[in-house]
Amino acid sequence: MACLRLLERDSGPLLVPQLVVSEVVYLLETLGTVDASVVAAAERLGVTRVATLDRKHFTVVRPAHAPAFEVLP
Repeated sequence: MACLRLLERDSGPLLVPQLVVSEVVYLLETLGTVDASVVAAAERLGVTRVATLDRKHFTVVRPAHAPAFEVLP
C-alpha cells in the first residue's frame, strides 16, 4: 500500500517498471505479478482471449481495452 500511496501522491517524474504498475493497478483484485503481467500484456496487444486455469482472477479483472476477458478453456 505504501507504493500505491507514492504513485497517487508524487508529481513525478518517476521511473516505474511496467510490472510494478500492473501490480498496483490490479492490487484490489489481489493478482500476483505473473497474472498482472498477463493482463498488462493483453491490454497492450489488444488481446481479449486468455488461456488460463485461473478463472478466479481473470473473470473478475476488467481490462482497460474490453469489457472482460474471454477465459479459455
